[in-house]
Amino acid sequence: MGKARASRAPNQRTVEQSQVSKFCIDLEGMMLPDAIAAVVEAWYDAQNAESAADWVEDLRLQIKREFGRGWSVRGVGATKLNPEGRCQLTRIAPDRSRSSVIIPVEWRALNAQLIYDWVKDICTFADPRYECSSLQDAFAMADCYQTKLQNVKSKKMQCNSAF
Repeated sequence: MGKARASRAPNQRTVEQSQVSKFCIDLEGMMLPDAIAAVVEAWYDAQNAESAADWVEDLRLQIKREFGRGWSVRGVGATKLNPEGRCQLTRIAPDRSRSSVIIPVEWRALNAQLIYDWVKDICTFADPRYECSSLQDAFAMADCYQTKLQNVKSKKMQCNSAF
């Protein structure tokens, strides 16, 4: 009797190899905890590869639906060390002039709600009722609001952990 051999479907190996090469990361020179974190993040990214473009389209549609035309977001500043980059919010005025600000949030699917919250605050303060003369002024007010909001959340967590 011959030995029984486990066989794979021919296309299964190809899929695995393409996933490995697609999410290849450079671990050389990294300390062990950093290397483990990089591997886990690459695995997580591989699991969510199909929905990567979906979150951007969903975010853009939500912004358009809530705040109208003339507002757009995109990722900028991606590098090899920081592949996500930051989020840029651009406002296109009726005369087609543009102004933009960089929101201090990484451009990644996990931050979609946070990006939306920033856009909501900036759009709110850009409203003529708040007398902001520019998008940068609206951003400054939103930044102040976000900072205060984080302080309140932090104090709330400190109070909750005290009990």
